[in-house]
Amino acid sequence: MKLTPNLTPDQGTSLLEALATSTGQSTRAALETWVIATFNGQTDVNGHTLKDYLSGGSFMQNQFPSNQAIERFFNQQLLARSINMGWRTSNEKVFVMAATASADDSHGPNITKYYSTQDQKVYYLYK
Repeated sequence: MKLTPNLTPDQGTSLLEALATSTGQSTRAALETWVIATFNGQTDVNGHTLKDYLSGGSFMQNQFPSNQAIERFFNQQLLARSINMGWRTSNEKVFVMAATASADDSHGPNITKYYSTQDQKVYYLYK
């Protein structure tokens, strides 16, 4: 590709499109080659493996969770999914509203009133 000062706008645009396409294709091909090699455990041109790139970074987890932590996580997931399924299958719509930051607020039904000490707001459930 050779740029000359006598290019028309259409010629210049066509040359830039060709350059962008060629650059994109060669970049993608180089990345694909690097990914295939490093993910297969080979070293790249810098002599590094995938573990070298990830070591010391946020993607490496040296300690695995305990069996109790895994069991607790899945129990919480099952409970949450069961509750969510119950809410979704109910024909009644439920709304949560936040009222004032006063613990003495009485704008909603007292039976569904909840005061959060964390954010200091009163919440009500409405059906």
